[in-house]
Amino acid sequence: MLGGEGFYHGTSILVSGTAGTGKTSLCGHIADAACRRGEKVLYLSFEESGTQVKRNLSSIGLDLSSWEQSGLLKFHSERVSIYGLESHLTMLHRLTSEYRPSVVIIDPINAYLSNENELEVKSMLTRLIDFLKAKPVTGYFTALTSGTLAEAGTDVGISSLMDSWLLLRDIEENGERNRGLYVLKSRGIANSNQIREFLITSHGVQLKEVYLGTEGILTGSARYVQEQIDEEETEMLKTRIDRLKNTLQRKKKAAESQIELTQIQMKADEIETQNEIDELTRQFEQTQLRRQGMLESKKGIGE
Repeated sequence: MLGGEGFYHGTSILVSGTAGTGKTSLCGHIADAACRRGEKVLYLSFEESGTQVKRNLSSIGLDLSSWEQSGLLKFHSERVSIYGLESHLTMLHRLTSEYRPSVVIIDPINAYLSNENELEVKSMLTRLIDFLKAKPVTGYFTALTSGTLAEAGTDVGISSLMDSWLLLRDIEENGERNRGLYVLKSRGIANSNQIREFLITSHGVQLKEVYLGTEGILTGSARYVQEQIDEEETEMLKTRIDRLKNTLQRKKKAAESQIELTQIQMKADEIETQNEIDELTRQFEQTQLRRQGMLESKKGIGE
């Protein structure tokens, strides 16, 4: 969905969505991918402890404990209400400067809103983003949105400061809830304009290809049913194609066999005819010789 290349290093990324849409799951994948590249990740969790984050992400097949033990991943968890905004900004500066990560994850930025002025929060986050970009460090932020704000922006209104913005949303249809993802913006990166369904499985987040039905994009069980129908139709078509190919092959072999028999018969007829021609030619030559002999004998008597 991002041109197959991903995000630029040192940029700021915002992932917003309502509760349960998979924001922390994507954080886990970002951390895991960076650690696999040998990069350090600083994970700031303000609503759950590092132990809880690791436990929850292990349920979708992400083992972050091993990266933490190797020193490539560092968790920092504390309630924002303990300190003021300036103290938190100072703490983030210190942790980033000491640990020197390539990626900083803040999950979620809504935690800063507790008993604080929205303008002050935006100012603090702006300074934080500028600090990370100056390093340069990739900043990955999550934001919890309400249903009414999910389309318009985030609770702290910092979307304009972000280089890339992903929106996770619930797709409710046919009596079930499915998850969708789309790219609202991504500066300097070719990106898809499609809403893509994704699944949170025991093997991580799996992004599904867009599946269009007669009534639009299908997700969940409706997609599954249509996929089964399409698969059956595909199998039927493949069976018909294979049957026609087999029929054509049999006809081809029969024709080739007939041609071979015809060629054999023609060869036999050719040999037989040639033998007959040779025999008649021999008889003709003998007749000519006898006639010539008779003419010669008659010529001798007359003399």
